[in-house]
Amino acid sequence: MEKQNTVENQLAHTLTQTEFDADYDKTAKKLLANKQILAQIMKGCVDEYSECSVDEIAEKYIEGTPEVGTVGVHVDDNQQIAEDS
Repeated sequence: MEKQNTVENQLAHTLTQTEFDADYDKTAKKLLANKQILAQIMKGCVDEYSECSVDEIAEKYIEGTPEVGTVGVHVDDNQQIAEDS
């Protein structure tokens, strides 16, 4: 009986951790889709934007609404994203 409880506890922990990881991933993607946050990253990581203000990057160089986690980098990724939705 003890071994079964241990396995059940491990399984429950794995499921809880998976749900937590998925929520964490969604939250991180929402943050990265925010123009002000994305502009900060671009300013600090991309030499071409280092002299621009964060507002200038957000308003002038990030067009539309950033899509994070909705469009895959590779063509095959788009099929998987559509199946997961």
